Amino acid sequence: MDKAVLICAALACIPMNAPGQVKCDSKYFPMSKSGSIGCCQHPNPEPDRDHSYEFDQYLVLGNVPSPFRPVLGHRQTGEVCSNAPVAPSKTPTKDCVVTLLSKPGGQGVCQFGPCGARVVGTWKGTDAVVFQPNPPHASICGYQIKRGRQIEDNCYPEKYTGQPKYDSVAPSCPFNGCLSGGTPVIYYTINVLPVHATGHTSIDPGNISLIGAAHRTLTYHEPDSSVTVTASPTGPDAQHTKVKFSGSCSQTGTRGETIRCTISPQSRSATLTVKYMKCSGAECETTPHPVINSGTQ
Repeated sequence: MDKAVLICAALACIPMNAPGQVKCDSKYFPMSKSGSIGCCQHPNPEPDRDHSYEFDQYLVLGNVPSPFRPVLGHRQTGEVCSNAPVAPSKTPTKDCVVTLLSKPGGQGVCQFGPCGARVVGTWKGTDAVVFQPNPPHASICGYQIKRGRQIEDNCYPEKYTGQPKYDSVAPSCPFNGCLSGGTPVIYYTINVLPVHATGHTSIDPGNISLIGAAHRTLTYHEPDSSVTVTASPTGPDAQHTKVKFSGSCSQTGTRGETIRCTISPQSRSATLTVKYMKCSGAECETTPHPVINSGTQ
């Protein structure tokens, strides 16, 4: 995207007397991801005309020397688990959902997810900075994108020459899903895969027991909800069975050993795969049986 398009698509019509820019609020960033190494947000400059969102956010996604990759993102914020109001209405609609498999823009998927943000666009480059512009532009977020040794950088509303930069933002939103009606939730998924072996998988809280192959999705409303999964080899080959965790936890037990994994909103993944593997000599089977026991809670 060239400089002219970048400016017009982002901030071309913001009046100079708009409310000021500030560091991004951490509540818009999911705890399962890394946040941003630099982020600025400013209020919707025309809230009386455009009711579709509350803040514009400009965030640094990452800086690498090459090759080109997304380095700057533009997001907008709104009411969690909602779709933007359609004029002349000023009220968001909430007949939408977000699951662990949802894709932005999918049918029935909330535009503003469980943390209240939607992606507007990203730009590629080798380096980006988000900064506080000089007067008379001090009310808006400034940004600049470098593209290798290109002489003219993409920037708005002025070139970066050492103005104060915005700091990193640590995420604080625990939710990863939405129920229809506007309720943010935490989803955890447990997949159990026997590989010529079997075991007993328990989930707490809830005192849930899974025997053999299984798929279970759990839904929680409290922001600090976590679960502990305990996996124990069973059956005649228990002493020759290893348990392997992947996804939320990465761990492999010894033969016959019981292992545990605690999944929380800070976990790198909301999905835990539990694999029971029969071992003979130095080798363990790796091809699982199909899942036969499924359900949700």
